[in-house]
Amino acid sequence: NRTISNSKGKGDEMTIRTLGYFMFTPAYNDFVDFNIDIHHEYNKRENNNFTHYQLDHPASETLAPDFRNQYAPTRNQTNYLGITPQVSLSLDKNHKHRISASYSFNYNYRDTNQPLYLLNKLDEWGNEGNNGKIHPLGTLPSMEEMLLTLDANNSSDSKNTTYTHTPRINYTFNFGNSQNNIDNHIAIGLYMPMA
Repeated sequence: NRTISNSKGKGDEMTIRTLGYFMFTPAYNDFVDFNIDIHHEYNKRENNNFTHYQLDHPASETLAPDFRNQYAPTRNQTNYLGITPQVSLSLDKNHKHRISASYSFNYNYRDTNQPLYLLNKLDEWGNEGNNGKIHPLGTLPSMEEMLLTLDANNSSDSKNTTYTHTPRINYTFNFGNSQNNIDNHIAIGLYMPMA
């Protein structure tokens, strides 16, 4: 047997990332502080892949060449958002004992679309009489015609969304020496993620 394969592809990718951290301490009060952490990331990737594949049987007089004209566009999209506000309170004037409470909200969205179209199912899109020359690699039929060639068994389309809520309570004991700027501390935390 003999195989001949030609492929062509093109794609685009876009990523947007936003990070933010804001902190606020009331005037003349260093016992209490508030902060919020924000993280947003969006990614979209698209690829268009074209393939001409032919399997010949030179030693056989009965088996016809198997020609495939395939189009496989893929789209992957993710969207993430994380927001965590927190309030902290010092329990003594030396700030050795501190307790904090926070709440984290996370949103995740994923959209994956991977169809496969067998364009050779259409008249004049195989190799019968034209050997692929009428429709060069990288060209497409109309949308109505293309939908008739969808290979459902080898295509996939999935969308998934998750939400996670995580409250946290932390106690911190700082036994560092402020004179030599050594910060040693022990932290004990309790958190419970909830989807």
